[in-house]
Amino acid sequence: MRALIGRTDGACRGNPGPASIGVALYDASRDGADHPSAQPDATISAAIGTTTNNVAEWKA
Repeated sequence: MRALIGRTDGACRGNPGPASIGVALYDASRDGADHPSAQPDATISAAIGTTTNNVAEWKA
């Protein structure tokens, strides 16, 4: 089974305001994948409309 490390974030401009989410995925078997400056193997981002910062964080 392949293990992944996922890092997520959500943010908005204003509160509430236009919001987006992002996900970065790392192959856990790769050396240094858990280092804060590691380059992700895949990324996903999306605009989620107008919402609060907390909702954006939860949706991420």
